[in-house]
Amino acid sequence: MVSINEGVQPPKTRRQETASAMASHNGHPLYEVVGELERFDERDNVFARSALKPGSPEYQAYYARYPEREKPDSHCRVMMDPVEGPRRRAELFPEEPLARAFSGAVGLTAYLLADHLDGPISPERVEIEPSAMSRHLKA
Repeated sequence: MVSINEGVQPPKTRRQETASAMASHNGHPLYEVVGELERFDERDNVFARSALKPGSPEYQAYYARYPEREKPDSHCRVMMDPVEGPRRRAELFPEEPLARAFSGAVGLTAYLLADHLDGPISPERVEIEPSAMSRHLKA
């Protein structure tokens, strides 16, 4: 016969303790809920949208509800494609390997902001010490 002690919790694993410590301080949450929480539809995150196949019923239904998202999502889908994305970035930055590496995120940002920016790209190249750029990127 096995005896069960009611009310006695098994000890927390190290992983559970770490997760708990990251989300709270002295047992109190590190955040405050202000207002009513709304449910988030996971279909609205960019990774779920990138998995939609053009022409599929899910694709048609989603972009019928949000037509303004179809153009940027299509661009994102091409840039994230394992074959097409690197080829496009290589065309955009033929002699700039670092720019090519960052172009996935930066290129998408520039594409999404293109209608909101004015003026041409500066022809003047800015030189910066690698250590200074490293500090800037890691900050």
